[in-house]
Amino acid sequence: MQNRAHHSLASLRLAKKTLDELGKRKVCKTPAEIVAAAKAKPKSMAHKTVMTFCDILGGFAGNTALTMGAAGGVIVGGGVSRHIAPFIAESDFEGHFKNKGSGAWYVKNIPVKLVMAVLCRYMAPQRWYCRGVIKRVN
Repeated sequence: MQNRAHHSLASLRLAKKTLDELGKRKVCKTPAEIVAAAKAKPKSMAHKTVMTFCDILGGFAGNTALTMGAAGGVIVGGGVSRHIAPFIAESDFEGHFKNKGSGAWYVKNIPVKLVMAVLCRYMAPQRWYCRGVIKRVN
C-alpha cells in the first residue's frame, strides 16, 4: 500500500508541475494551433501531442478494421485527417494499426488511406471527385 501511495503522490506532483509550467507559456487551444506548433517545433509538447494522437488513431483504426472485417481497406476522414498527414509516417500509426495480438494476421495487409479533401465526405455519390484526394498511408 505504501508503495502505491508513493507512486500516486509522485504522479500527482508531476502532473501538477506540468500544469504549472503550462500556465507560464502560450497554450495551443485549437487543432489548427496544435498542428501548426507541431510543424514549427519538432521537440514541442504540440508535436508530442500530435504524435500520440496519430498512435491512438492507428490503434482505433486497426480495432475498427478488425471488428468490422474491413478486408478491403480503411479510409480515415474528418477535419483533422489532412492536417496530420505529414505526421502519420513519423508516428507509429502503422504499428498500432497492425498490433492486434491474435488478430494481427487479419489486419497486416489491410490498406489505410487518408481523405485529403475538405468536402469529400459530402461528395460520396460523386466518387470521381474523391479520386486523387485520398492518400495511401501504408
